[in-house]
Formats: sequence, C-alpha cells, structure tokens
Amino acid sequence: MIWPIVAASFVGLIATFSMHLVNLRMHHLGISSALISYSVAIQALTICVAALAGKRLIARAGLRGTLPASSILCSIALTATYFTADLYLINALRIAFAIGLTFLVIASEYLVTARCNEDNRGNVVAWYTTALGAGTIIGPFLVGIMGIDVSVPFLIGTTMLLVGAAALRICLREDEGISDRTTRPFAAIRFMPAVFLAAFVFGIADNGGLSLLPIYGESNGYDTPSAANLAVFAAIGATVLQFPIGWIAAKRDPGSVLLGIGLCTLGLLAVLPFVIGDKFMAYVVAAGLGAMFEGLYTVALIRISRERRVQSLSALNACFISVCSLGEVAGPLATGVAMEFLGAHGLVLALSVVFALYAFGMMNRWVRRANYPHTFN
Repeated sequence: MIWPIVAASFVGLIATFSMHLVNLRMHHLGISSALISYSVAIQALTICVAALAGKRLIARAGLRGTLPASSILCSIALTATYFTADLYLINALRIAFAIGLTFLVIASEYLVTARCNEDNRGNVVAWYTTALGAGTIIGPFLVGIMGIDVSVPFLIGTTMLLVGAAALRICLREDEGISDRTTRPFAAIRFMPAVFLAAFVFGIADNGGLSLLPIYGESNGYDTPSAANLAVFAAIGATVLQFPIGWIAAKRDPGSVLLGIGLCTLGLLAVLPFVIGDKFMAYVVAAGLGAMFEGLYTVALIRISRERRVQSLSALNACFISVCSLGEVAGPLATGVAMEFLGAHGLVLALSVVFALYAFGMMNRWVRRANYPHTFN
C-alpha cells in the first residue's frame, strides 16, 4: 500500500516543483510578471483541454499504457526550457510539458483515490496534497542553492519525472483506467457537483490568490523579501496542515467540511487588510489561507476516493483536474482585474466575493440535502 502512495506523492511534488522552476527561469530572463502570468494561464488551459481529451485515450490504452510517452514528452520539454530565452518557444514547450504532465497527474490522483480505504483515507490523501504543497517550497529552495543559470535543477527535475513515472507504472495494473464507457466531457460534474465546485474555487484561489500574495504585500509597503515571505508562509500552511484537515474530512461528511473551509476562508480574508501592517500577523493569516485553499483540494479528493466504482475513477480524476485548471485560468483574470481597478485590496475583495458565493452555494446545498438526503451527493 505504501509504495503506490509514495509514487503518487512523488509525482505530485515534481509537478509543482517543475512549474515553479520554469516560472523562476522566465523571471530570471527578464520576462515581465504579466507575461509569466499569461504563460501560466496557457499552461493551465492546456492541462484542462488535455485532461478532457486524454480521458478517452486512457479509456482505450489504460493509465499504464499512456505513461511512457507522456513522461518522455514532459521531460524533454522541461529540459529544453533551460536552453532557450525565446518567449514563444518557452510557451510552446510549456504546452508540451502540460500535455505530458496531465497524464502523470491523472495517474497519481487515480492511485491515491483507488488505493485508500475507510481506515486510511484521510492520511493517504493528506500525504499526496502535502507533497503538492512541498513542491512549491522545494523548487525555489533548490534554485536558491544551485542558481538558475545552470542546468542542474532542470536535469534533476527531468530525472525525478522519469523516475516518478516509472514508479507509477510499476504500481498500476495493465487494465487500470481501461473502460468502454463513453461520457460527455463534464458529465461527472452532475454526479458530484460539490466536489467540482470546490475544485474550481481551489483553482481560482491557488492561481489567482496565492500567486499574487507577494504583489499584494509590495502594494502595501512590504519590501521584496518580506512580500515573498507571504507566499512562503502560505505554502508552509498548505503543506503542514493537510493532515488535520484530511483527518476531519475522513471522519465527517466532506460537504460540511467544505462549507467550513469556505467560511473560515471568508473570515481570514476579512482580517487580512487589517493585519497587513503587522508582518507577523500577516504571515499567520497567509499560512491559514494557504491551508484553507489546499484543504479544498484535499477534501474534494477524499470525497472522490469514496467512489467505489473503480472503473469511474480515472474519468473522475481527469474531469477533476480539468475543472481545477479552468479555475487556474479564471483566477488571475478575476483578481488581476480587481487589483487594477480597486487597488491592492481588490485581491481580497475578489476572493471574498468568490468564497461568499461558494459558501452560500454549499450552505444552500447542505440545507437542501438535509431535506432530500437521497437526492444530493
């Protein structure tokens, strides 16, 4: 049981590490933050489309059959990024990287959701989401040690991608993911609407909230290192607090936990503008926001893991990744526009509106499910 989870978590860590590595490389080349955000949005949109298209390919070839080509494509694209400074070529390589990465992430999420049971569900999913959070810290840490002017971080990332893909393939059976079912691209949303709403909001918060925290800090008078620390503490919160969140979600109804996360996030967002002048308190709030944002992902995966029809899991995970990626595209657009017209606190306002709507929707669904328990998932 332990090796599939280790393999899946390893791939999750490398996925986030690699994406941050490319962003740091682009920044070092003098590419503006706006163009880097545009490049990230292209990658997120590519993952969304690739997950939907890849669902049919996986149904025919299986998860194990798609891993060799996808891992090679991903590794070549990551390595090649170091050897070019052309923005258009970097974006093309990011698209290739995202296509290959999509199949790796679908396989890793499948292993996590398929291999856990009632007794270990919270810990297994928490290990995986903790690895995702750790990737956001390890990437900049390695770059800080080795620098971005050498190819070593990229070669390390490529090697770990190939090793992780090989480990995933060993843990998968030949028939896993193969299915003769054909469904519409987003048909799974009707089956688990609360889960996919959480996935979409997570994408918005992750790419439109956490990624812009340093800009929010600088706009409120922080120097560059202090502003960057807001994102660091958010990543730390996202990394270390997934086990208690996973434990609670495994013991209770995931829907009520998702509602609680939405309400807690609203409270933290309301406090942030008032404590931004106190760095210590701002870092604490940032850590709480990181934990809540990543908690949406953790609890949603725990809900998916309760689906016992294993033949449906690869399609569910593909749709889940696709919806997350849609949120990753929408998030920077929403918060970026809000900050442009409303100033620095536009970030908090935009996220507050998103989470207020989310909490209202979850509360409405929770009340209606209490009245019609056999109708709602």
